[in-house]
Amino acid sequence: MGGHMISSEQLTAIRTFVQAAKSENFSDAGLKLGLTSSAVGKAVARLETRLGARLFHRTTRQMTLTEDGALLLQACQRAFNELEAVQATLTSRTREPAGRLRVSLPELLGRKVIMPILLELSQTYSMLTFDVSFSNRLTDLVEDGIDLAVRIGNVGNSADLVARRLGTQNIVMCASPDYLARRGTPKVVSDLAGHDCITYSRSDGRAPWLLADETGSVGQVDVSGTFSVGSYDAIYDCVLRGFGVAQLPEWLVAEALKQGSVVTVMPASSPKGLPIQAVWPHRRDMNLRTRVLTDLLIRHFRQFWPPLGTENDGARLVTRNPEDMSTR
Repeated sequence: MGGHMISSEQLTAIRTFVQAAKSENFSDAGLKLGLTSSAVGKAVARLETRLGARLFHRTTRQMTLTEDGALLLQACQRAFNELEAVQATLTSRTREPAGRLRVSLPELLGRKVIMPILLELSQTYSMLTFDVSFSNRLTDLVEDGIDLAVRIGNVGNSADLVARRLGTQNIVMCASPDYLARRGTPKVVSDLAGHDCITYSRSDGRAPWLLADETGSVGQVDVSGTFSVGSYDAIYDCVLRGFGVAQLPEWLVAEALKQGSVVTVMPASSPKGLPIQAVWPHRRDMNLRTRVLTDLLIRHFRQFWPPLGTENDGARLVTRNPEDMSTR
């Protein structure tokens, strides 16, 4: 392994510097550390000499961090936070999660995919209880007391939230072979005008479809047909029974695609997939209940998701409004 071990003296000097920066004077820092003001000052001076940088602006009335001091403080705080997180993780392995776990899930993905995972978790940890709600909107998790939410689409720019990407939800346009034999197969967007397009019904009317053009640019396209339905399960049933063309999550129709009872059409026009994310309130220490669920979700999605072999995009923090037809 490369690098050099930090000596205990250096660690003490760093701890002394951090406390002095927080206290904004050597006397208060000394009281909290059990040292004299002079000892704190000497420790900081030795650290400045070793780093070759001045860490504090000092006057008779006040003490403030220099630019280098502020940079060092930020680095120290990040390191301390990492150590605390690792310590909490290691400690939690010796305990069993217990208590109520409040979870908010998207309606379709939640019922079809995430609920079976919660059932599995309940069998593993008998001391857990679950309060599960279904919503396609990212409500105030802190105010609502939610431990963890799963959402499709990016989750908004908030310092109060942490997001872990689980996978990607791809949307496909599909129809049954029987329907296509009767009506023909659409090749380009303009062909959809001659087809029964089954759309999602919203309070403000039919949801438009998101389609990519030849350049890859995605835009909203208004389509029409006999049915506009407020349930993707019901839209799927309509497709299976040959009543039209629809846009549906790939994971929902995966088995039908494998069996050939549904086929994709115009694949080049399908928009880029949206991230599936686990979201929780930002805290220094994630509670053990939330951690075990997050770990189980990550393992499940790595093993089984997505069903048709599209590569999982891994974990990252993202920002975007989740209000979108594809997030349901």
